[in-house]
Amino acid sequence: MPLEWAKNYQITVGIHTGKTLSEVAMIAPGALDWYLKKYSGNDFKLRAAAQILMDHAMAQAG
Repeated sequence: MPLEWAKNYQITVGIHTGKTLSEVAMIAPGALDWYLKKYSGNDFKLRAAAQILMDHAMAQAG
């Protein structure tokens, strides 16, 4: 899945409902980690998109 898809993925659950993952990354970067490690819902695409963004951030930092 491409990076742009992950950035624009719209969250449909929780306190960030309606925001894109890139918006959440800017206002609450720790939320990406939460979606990866603690989110237990059925939105597997959300987890996948968060993983893509985290991988991209790590590659940019490293």
